[in-house]
Amino acid sequence: GLSFVAVVHHLSDVVDGSAAREAAAILKMASTRTVYAQKADEARATGLVLGLPRWAVEIIPTLTPGIAVWDVNGNVQVVKHLITEAERPLVYTDRAMTEDGLALELAAEAEAAERTAAAMEER
Repeated sequence: GLSFVAVVHHLSDVVDGSAAREAAAILKMASTRTVYAQKADEARATGLVLGLPRWAVEIIPTLTPGIAVWDVNGNVQVVKHLITEAERPLVYTDRAMTEDGLALELAAEAEAAERTAAAMEER
């Protein structure tokens, strides 16, 4: 089998410009796409390119670190990534993720999870 992994900070970096056709083809062939928090305008553009449902596009700007919208063969879900203690040193590389930052992040994450759950119930 063949596996291709692409990580981009802004989808517009890939779909605008000289490689737009090739990028669009790769995105269409991808069976798994993961979208982390983005500003509302970027989320709308991403949703258009990826064909995400409206509820997912609306949730993207509210996502906190570790929570993402996953599209697996058209099955779109909000997913929380769980990090083991062995993985923590590899991924918590930002000053905001120190013990003080982590406490604030966990509080924000809990609040965002409640908002996400409420949005999912409305759906």
